[in-house]
Amino acid sequence: MNQSTTIDRKVNHPVSKDFNQLMRECIEWVQKLSGKIWTDYNEHDPGYTILEQLAYGLTEVGYRMNFDMESLLFLQGGHEEVNKKNALLDSTEALAPGIVTTEDIRRDLIRSFDIVDNAWVERYDSASIEGLYAVYVQLDRGVFPEDFPVYQKRIEAYLKRIRSICEDYHQVRILHPFPVSLKLHLYLERSVQTEHQVASIFDAVSEYLAPTATFQKELQTETDMDSEKHERFRTVNLLKVDELVSQFDAVVNMEGPEFFISSFQHITEDFLRIPEDYYPVLNLADSLNRLRVTIDGNSFSVEPSVVRQSLEALRVKRKEPRKRWTRNIPVQPRFSVQELKKYYSVQRTFPEVYGVGLEGLSEKAPAKRKGQAKQLKAYLYFFEQIMADALAQNANLHRFFSIDPDDDASYQTQLPADIPMLDEVLDLPFSEMEKKLREIANPDEVKYDRRNRVLNHMLARFGEDGIFLDQIHSDLHPKQVIGIKQRLLSQLNELSRFRNRAADVEGVSMLKNRVGILLDFDLNERKVTDFLSEEALAKYLSMSNRFNRLLPSASQANQPTFSFKLLSKSKNFVQKLFKYAADDHSYQIVEGKGKRLAKRDVSHEHLHKSIILRKDRSIEEYDVLLHLEDEVLKLQSVDNMEKAQALIRRLVDRFEIYNRYCEDFFVVEHILLRPGFGELFKYQLFDENGKMMIESIDFSDKKGQKELVFELLEFGEQREAYYVLEDDGMFEVLLLRPDNQKPIGRLVITFPSEEEAWAQAVKAQEYIRRISVSEIRAMAQVEFSSFHSEWATVPSDFFEHTLSIVHPNWTKRFQNTEFLQLFDKLTAESIPSYLKVNRHALSFNEFKHFEKRHEKWRKGMQEENSVRERDANSLKLVHLLTQYATK
Repeated sequence: MNQSTTIDRKVNHPVSKDFNQLMRECIEWVQKLSGKIWTDYNEHDPGYTILEQLAYGLTEVGYRMNFDMESLLFLQGGHEEVNKKNALLDSTEALAPGIVTTEDIRRDLIRSFDIVDNAWVERYDSASIEGLYAVYVQLDRGVFPEDFPVYQKRIEAYLKRIRSICEDYHQVRILHPFPVSLKLHLYLERSVQTEHQVASIFDAVSEYLAPTATFQKELQTETDMDSEKHERFRTVNLLKVDELVSQFDAVVNMEGPEFFISSFQHITEDFLRIPEDYYPVLNLADSLNRLRVTIDGNSFSVEPSVVRQSLEALRVKRKEPRKRWTRNIPVQPRFSVQELKKYYSVQRTFPEVYGVGLEGLSEKAPAKRKGQAKQLKAYLYFFEQIMADALAQNANLHRFFSIDPDDDASYQTQLPADIPMLDEVLDLPFSEMEKKLREIANPDEVKYDRRNRVLNHMLARFGEDGIFLDQIHSDLHPKQVIGIKQRLLSQLNELSRFRNRAADVEGVSMLKNRVGILLDFDLNERKVTDFLSEEALAKYLSMSNRFNRLLPSASQANQPTFSFKLLSKSKNFVQKLFKYAADDHSYQIVEGKGKRLAKRDVSHEHLHKSIILRKDRSIEEYDVLLHLEDEVLKLQSVDNMEKAQALIRRLVDRFEIYNRYCEDFFVVEHILLRPGFGELFKYQLFDENGKMMIESIDFSDKKGQKELVFELLEFGEQREAYYVLEDDGMFEVLLLRPDNQKPIGRLVITFPSEEEAWAQAVKAQEYIRRISVSEIRAMAQVEFSSFHSEWATVPSDFFEHTLSIVHPNWTKRFQNTEFLQLFDKLTAESIPSYLKVNRHALSFNEFKHFEKRHEKWRKGMQEENSVRERDANSLKLVHLLTQYATK
């Protein structure tokens, strides 16, 4: 039964917007407070009038406080901008999985480059190192081959940026098209559009030979998800093309198909082996020339231009799903911040007789009457300040979750400047009054606590533990802890989504970034062991905004000059100096003679005051001592206590800065040190069944091996190139150049008799004659295997899923056992569990040597130095890490 639509006479407003309900509650509240004192509740009563004005003001505030959350949060525009400033990330963004599998890499690469039609990421089989991949890329057919090197470099750089930790891409190869022509005679139904049908058939064949990658869920079908489409074709089953064409309803019958590699080379086998650096494509022009179409016994010719247009339309439609979708929803602001927080004073609507409105009282009003009006204005100001602050807080709600260090106030205030003649009741100027209000609403001890709790809530939304950060940084000022949490939130999307992402040789890995933020490391690029250089330290301090307690200038009044060198006979002197010199409890001021203390004079009872008489004046002298466990250093003698205390403050500050400056660590992925450049190769020739037939005798570089393959194809047809040798009762077949007897290769199988050896040599000769007709086809039967001669002493598992963390052992925190345990814990939580981590704590000289080696290796990788130079730099680092592991 249909129900009629009616308007409810009872309006259900929130109490904050219901004037009548507010008045009822106000009267009830006043009655309880006043008891029998207030007896007149009529509208003419001043108390009733004041309640009316305040209730009216509350409805205005209540109206603006009840706007929907989206309008309040996104006052400044779209989601993307506000989310970035406030870490208001959707859980699907912050906790979304990053690039983990090889299929993830493939999809990301295809989506990131419009010119990439397809890509394959495969384990690099020529090396025994896990985590090493080869990438094969199929570019758009419109890209000219001469531009392949440019796109290859771009793709290599991109892959380096998205690389997972302890994984790498050994090679990126741009595949060249391998044209295959189709000879076909089609018998079609009468009603079909011939060109369109031919285009559909050729498109299906092209898609089988070189599938286009599509990933959008709504467009995927069973065919799209066929696992064959995700594998790089190395062998094409030509029988499937027959089945594919016959499935078209418009095809009544057909003759063929037959396949050709070139205009004269007919493919007679059922399978076509594709060369290593190629991918199969349909030669459209040649296939159209070989095409015959018959309808009702009549032969028709197709218009090539129409077929091409139809094919292009099908390809464009297929590529449309690859368009990337970005989440940035524009929000049309309903009002501005200023409009939302603007406060309209209730005193403007008071009856004139009260003297608090715009007109005020007349000049002739007695002083007592003016005083009463000011008193009422001051009384009303108390309530209006609360309402104005509520609007300010509401208008700045989008800043409540802000991760901007400048937005440290959680409570917002504003002066209700709309109150007529407000300056008459304030004893401070407006600017000072606003400052005072902010101080009252946000005292430091309360402000930091509130800010900290808000940030803890934001971190908890994404699985991060803010309370844990409070505990491990309990010795820091609350503002510094807040800064750590803000840094973490500002990078939360990348740190969560790409937690396993490594860095290229120029960047910082997510592991180092995450651990560095959680433990409050300063990760500015610098050489740690350059801290002895005052020029380098001054430059670093000028760039850093992390230290607001800079060393006072020596030229300032009452500031003693100070200089030192880190020289001592003590083996662990640097470690002890950094540990104790940053702690003011390690210093002592004693009265002394100003002479250097020997080790036997360190007991406090032997330290005494000395009075030196000079020109009939007594001058006191104070020694500043630094206790380093079993050693005491006398730093300086000064003539008053204030200078001694100032010296200690300077030293503590300086060594705090030195500790921070030296607190850094290297993350070295062993796989990047692999012998990937100075490789030696052998060629291997396979027969029709995929069995190895011939290989080279010696290893050489790849270029030399390719030259041997060309010689094999040139001389392998000649009977004079084959030699049978006997060795320990077995016979081996060698191939030598007939002109100079230079070795070309050998048959991989040995034979028990000379007759069998010669029979196999004849078969090899015939096989080479068949495949040498086409260089492309011949190279498809060849593979190259690698061998690393210079790295034979390094076990292959050194490079597999292993990383080394190298850090100084002399900084204060890195000397703390509990801190090292925490460092190991956070490191283990920030990387995949299958990775092995070696941590090495180095002395000053060891770290300096390592920095030098690492910098040379890093620059060599960036500058693309020669093969052997990069290998040499990598091998030196490998030896260093091996040496540290055996200490």
